[in-house]
Formats: sequence, structure tokens, C-alpha cells
Amino acid sequence: MIRKVLIANRGEIACRVIHTCARLGIQTVAVYSEADTNSPHVQQADEAVCIGAAPSIDSYLNQTRIIEAAKLSGADAIHPGYGFLSENEHFALSCEQAGIIFIGPTSAAITCIGSKKKAKDLAIAHNVPVVPGYHGEEQATDKLAEEALKIGFPILIKAAAGGGGKGMRVVQHENELLHGIESAKREALAAFGNDTLLLERYFETVRHIEIQIMGDTHGNLVYLHERECSIQRRHQKIIEEAPSPALLTKPELRQAMGEAAIRIAKAANYTNAGTVEFILTPDDKFYFLEVNTRLQVEHPVTEAITGLDLVEWQIMISEGEKIPLKQSEIPLNGAAVEVRLYAESPDNQFLPCTGTIHRWKTSPYARIDSGVTEGNEISIYYDPMIAKVITWGKNRQDANRLMSKVLAETIILGLTTNLSFLKNLIEHPQYLSGNLNTRFVQDYRTELLSPIQATLPIEVQIAALWCCILNDRNAQVNLPGIPAGWRNNPFDKTTRRFSWINKNVEYAESVCYNLNGDSQICIKLDGQFASSNLLAYSEEAIRFTFGNRQYHFDYYIYEKQIGLQNISLGNYELIIVPRFIEPVNIEHENSYHSPMPGKILRVLVEAGQRVQAGEALLIMESMKMENTVRAHTDGVVKAIYVAAGAVVAAATQLIEME
Repeated sequence: MIRKVLIANRGEIACRVIHTCARLGIQTVAVYSEADTNSPHVQQADEAVCIGAAPSIDSYLNQTRIIEAAKLSGADAIHPGYGFLSENEHFALSCEQAGIIFIGPTSAAITCIGSKKKAKDLAIAHNVPVVPGYHGEEQATDKLAEEALKIGFPILIKAAAGGGGKGMRVVQHENELLHGIESAKREALAAFGNDTLLLERYFETVRHIEIQIMGDTHGNLVYLHERECSIQRRHQKIIEEAPSPALLTKPELRQAMGEAAIRIAKAANYTNAGTVEFILTPDDKFYFLEVNTRLQVEHPVTEAITGLDLVEWQIMISEGEKIPLKQSEIPLNGAAVEVRLYAESPDNQFLPCTGTIHRWKTSPYARIDSGVTEGNEISIYYDPMIAKVITWGKNRQDANRLMSKVLAETIILGLTTNLSFLKNLIEHPQYLSGNLNTRFVQDYRTELLSPIQATLPIEVQIAALWCCILNDRNAQVNLPGIPAGWRNNPFDKTTRRFSWINKNVEYAESVCYNLNGDSQICIKLDGQFASSNLLAYSEEAIRFTFGNRQYHFDYYIYEKQIGLQNISLGNYELIIVPRFIEPVNIEHENSYHSPMPGKILRVLVEAGQRVQAGEALLIMESMKMENTVRAHTDGVVKAIYVAAGAVVAAATQLIEME
């Protein structure tokens, strides 16, 4: 029996594994980098061992330190989670050689099927159709470019050692090919420690369907139905559901895909949890993509429709037990949907964002898998996912209706997220129809982004005013019974100014008001004054009246920033503009600034160099994703303010043009 498990991962998956282990009476050991010292997974585990500095290569990808931590703590098993070393055959082998149970497939199975090249060869040998492409051993850039030309465009470049959109690029034209290959190699190396690539023909309109498999050491293999993962951005999933709406009325197609997945797994003597991924064309033809030799991020939707704990099954299989159910006995009850809440800006090409979570509250009606709490920082070093939100219903319509309510009740303040985008997506008529493909976000992006609103709703302005007044009141020391801001002579109405960002455009609001006692303000609105009465407030929420309605806002105040959230009005981040103008640095109109915090990988130009619109100026990395800063006009490089290796904050000036 397994008595102590070390989780070789971080964040929500580490917390997820800890939860099941605790229920089974198994002790847990967390590993953490210096950046994760106060993270929830560290606090929830029975023990914790620091394994290095913040960069993944120095900590979560350091196999030697993780094995040493397992030996130090007396762990008899390691659960790899997903990402990092979860599909690394050398790590699985190191565990086996150290006498530590690897809760996952054997190193031999990972070698056989975790390699996308070998998995495709195996699929072809067992009559499973595959996507045309190149998956050879020769990895020179020139060779990859040559093979890409043979396949034809558009082409998909993929990292052979991992998933999650890391090291993945769609190349539409030949002139983008070399840059795409080099960029994918760097990103794959940073995320997985392996820069091997494969090339595939890119299909524009297909569904992404994956089959959850489980195998034991007694030769038994079952599939736990399918998941629909077509809603993606940057080739990374953001909404997953089970079962797929495409297969609801096609049990024979589900069976064919499930049996194809089992054929590949049996050929590799596969054990433990895995996912076999396919694309499905509009005419119901499916093509094998790859096998993920690990638990998937989206496994909770499978758990929701089957009632099974997949981590418990993983542990059970690793202890040598048989799978307790036959294929015909695997339940399929209702429907489930999962959305991924990210720190990112949908308005800015979904670029990841950093910041501190000042307010974080979730709905009691959903399963929330998260690895963060209030006060945690989303840093540049790791994936920007904040949480997975999962709902279940007796059918797809019920699951999505509940998800819409849950997202409306979710509060996340202090940094930019995709929360509003997810809510718009889950309520979009085309999504609700179930007619999906992997281009969905691209095709409906304009509709999914919140409309530009150049004026703050008056209710938000009132909420911001009450926050300022309450903050001032708490900061001042007055005589008993005298309200903050009281004057013993006539005075004019007060003006508060706020600024806020929407669609990357900054807006300003000036609000005139009078304070009448402790619980009433009079707002000047369209030349007339309208009253608002404060009914209740705490350190997290305020409630007030305006007109004949009551409003409730969750809020935080941090220095000059106010965060506000209301179920129907949404999330707002405002800056309190000081009454006296502060000196600012005037920047040249042709300055280029970092679109996100991150690390400068390469500077591609020199001072004095003439560049054309669209030409790459530099490449930076944040949260394991690369971003290229390009010239938006023709010009000459006047000055360069950063160098390769520099870590910069968002909006840092990088280059100046003339």
C-alpha cells in the first residue's frame, strides 16, 4: 500500500491530488520553488520541501532535486500531476530505479506512446487514421522547413514533449515558417526541457475530441467516454465538456473512437490514466493526434459524469489493484462543463497578466479546483491559470445554465482576468447550440469581447464614491459624533475623479457630490441631485440604495486602486485620481512598451537600424509563452532600453523609434 505521496507539481493539480490522498488516509509531501513559499499546495500538504529558485528549470523540472526530496521525506510514491515532468520517461525511469512508485504509466509505456512520433506509428500499425505530417528524428531547422513545404500550408508546429498550447504555432505562409520553428523550439525547451518538434497539416474547422482511458497492471483497459475540447485560444483549451454534443446521438461513433483509443493503448501495454486525442471532421471522420500519458487538466468533467475519482483510480492501479468496472459498467450520467479562469487579457490577444489577487470569492454551486487564495501573486514564472470552475446538470443545457450563474457570482479582483469573456462565451447562442469547432473563439471573438463602454454606470460611480468616503473616514481621527469631512462653514460640492481601463483605452470620470451626514450622498446627475443611502458595509462589501433599488458590491481598496464587482454590472478596476496633478514622464509617441511583464529573450534590432512596419523588434517570454513585439510603422531605431535576459514589468519602455 502507498502510505506517503510526493506531488511533483504545484498549483491546483497539487491541491487536487492532496485532497484525494487525505480522503484515502495517505500522507502528502509538497515540493515548491522559492516563488511558491506561501502557496496553498504547500500549506495543504502534510510536509513541504523547497527544491529551488522560481524558474521551472531550477525547480519543478529538476528531476534530481525532486527524487532527493522524495527520499528525504520518506515518500514511497510520486504523483507528477500534469505539465512539467508528467510525461517525461526519464523521470518515470528515475523513480522506478530509486524504488519509488510513479503514479502514472511505466517509463516503457511513456517511451512507446508519449512520443508523438512513435504514437502515430503505432496508430497507423493498428488501423487508426492519423493527421498527415512529419514526426521524424531529424530536427534541424532546415529539415523541418523542408518537410513543412512537402506537407503544405497551413501547418501546425507542435512540441513533441508536452501540450497545453506550449511550443505550438500555426504557420499560414512560407515566410513565417523559420520564425515559427525557432520560436516553438525555445518555448518547448523552456516548458518541457525538450525542443523536439513535429509538424502536422492544420485543419481549419474540426472538433477536438479526447478519450479518457484507464489501464491496470492485469491487462484490463477501459475508456471513460469522451470530452469535447474545441473551445480554445492560442491552441489551449478554455472550455471543456463531457459528453461531446457531437456524439450525444451517435453512440456508434463514440464506440468507434473509444475502441480506437484502446487499440493504441493495448499496443503500448499502457497502464494508469491517459488521454487519446482526436480531431473530428464535419463528416464524422476522426484522426488520431496524440496520447497524453498523464491526467488531463479537464479530468473533472469526466469525474462529474461518471461519479469516479480518477486520482483514486490512479493510486489504486499503482498499488496493483484491478480496475473495478468493466467497459459496459462505466457510468454516463448527465453532462458537465469546465471553464478555465485565467489571469489574461482577452482584449489584448489573450496575453497573460500578472498581479495580486485582492478579492477572490466563488460560488457554492460549483466545483472549484484552484491553487491560489486571496493575497497570492500570479507571477511571470508559471501558467496563469487561477482556477477551474466545473458544473454538472442532468443535461448540457442545465450544466451551462448553472455555469452562467456561477460565473456571475464569481469575484476576482486585483488583476485582469478572462471572467467576463468566459461568461459571454458560455451564453453565446452558437455555443449553446453545440455547433462547435476549434475556430470558435477566432470566428466569434468580436461578439465575445465585452462592448466598449466609455462611461461608467452611475451605480458603479456611486459604489466608488462610497468606497472613497469609507476609506477617508477610516483614515481620519475625528471627535466623537463628527463625520469625516465635516466643515463648520458653507462649502461647495466635492468632486472625485476616477480613471479606468476598458479595451486598453483609459477613460476618466468626474463625479460631483455632497455628503449629508454619515449615510447619505447626493450625486449631481444631469444637472440634478439624486440621493444614495448607505445601508451596510464591511471590509469586503457595501450595500446602498439609489432610486428605488438596492445595490450590492464586493470591493477592495489598495493604495489608489478600487476594485468593484456586481453580479449584473460586472467587474471594474478604478484608479483614484489625486486632486493635485502628479509629475509624469512625457514619453515619445513612437515608444514601444512591454505588453506584459516578462523576460527579454532576444533583441532583434540595433540602434540606428531602419525597420519596416511588421518587422520583429524583440522577443519576450512570460508564463512560458513567447510574444514578439513588432514595429507598427516604418522608422529608424533611436534607442534600445533593454537587453536579453532582462526581467521587465508591464508597460516598461523597450525601444524608441523615430
